[in-house]
Amino acid sequence: MWVGTMILMGGGLSAHSQDVNYLDSQMKETKKRQASFVRELTELGNDTYSARITSADGWVKCEGIYVFLEGKFMEHGEFVFYYPSGQIESKGKYEYGVKVGSWERYTTGGTRKADRFYDPESANLIRNVMKQ
Repeated sequence: MWVGTMILMGGGLSAHSQDVNYLDSQMKETKKRQASFVRELTELGNDTYSARITSADGWVKCEGIYVFLEGKFMEHGEFVFYYPSGQIESKGKYEYGVKVGSWERYTTGGTRKADRFYDPESANLIRNVMKQ
């Protein structure tokens, strides 16, 4: 069921709030005039959202799935990142905010690069450290 679109960034926002937040080049919350990116979330149900992050000048940086958990939005599911040209830069999966498994990577011309592997056990360690 489609409920609406939210443009949000950063933690601590209610799943029911509709707000606009802006991101700098490091994807950290910032003021509008310093923004490089905006994240748009569309509710899919069960605290799950499809997301699109776009640059201030309109190119799509990435698309993926977020989950709202413990008061914040976290990447959780398949993601695709793009170059400004629109070519795929990489694609893979997140689990609760941490990259896991094999990520496909591509050059700006679309040629396949070596995959990068993110160990799920390392992801558990990172999540445990983040909770402290």
